[in-house]
Amino acid sequence: MLYDSSLWSQPKSSVRAHQQSGDSLKKTKSKPNSSIMGTRVYVGGLPRDATSREIQDGFGRYGHVANIWVARNPPGFAFVVS
Repeated sequence: MLYDSSLWSQPKSSVRAHQQSGDSLKKTKSKPNSSIMGTRVYVGGLPRDATSREIQDGFGRYGHVANIWVARNPPGFAFVVS
């Protein structure tokens, strides 16, 4: 199993976002009441053999998943877009 279901039971109250501009990465905070549609979430600490299906199963229980990109070289992370 890819995840511990207890980790998914409560929404997180604080979200931090990163925006890339040029060659630098700028850290930003989410705005209260901002739309969550079109949100891209970084998922780290994944097993080397994690599949997009497993990630879809985990995130799909909480809403629409538009796209999943799983890194293969190096492995261990993914991006999920709602």
